[in-house]
Amino acid sequence: MQVRNLFTVRRNVGTGLVDASFKRPVGTTDVTYTLQLLTQLSLSPGGWVATSRVPNIVNNGDGSETVTYTNLESDPVFSGLTTGFARLRVSRATAPAGTSTTETYGWTRLSCGVNCETFSMPYLKPELLTACI
Repeated sequence: MQVRNLFTVRRNVGTGLVDASFKRPVGTTDVTYTLQLLTQLSLSPGGWVATSRVPNIVNNGDGSETVTYTNLESDPVFSGLTTGFARLRVSRATAPAGTSTTETYGWTRLSCGVNCETFSMPYLKPELLTACI
């Protein structure tokens, strides 16, 4: 079972909150989709827990539906934290049975004060080349 281009975690530009969404076929009953959350990468693989958030499901009218979990940061697992991780676990009980997970997505909330600071996004791949001409 492969899970590709199915799942995204993004900052909602309208609300400023972190949302997760994915598309799936309408009416599939033998496949289970579970949004899993983690507070620290050092807790993986055993620390993943299912979200308690209830998704919004929209029928796209083309045989698919979009499932969106809004405001992931409000899940109780992240209480008092500014960093979080999410992935989608997809399981199928009938042949061909199997389980797969998406890549892990992460976010960090940071308040920058009025001073001199250095900032980087450790979730991005390092630059291949940096130069001044």
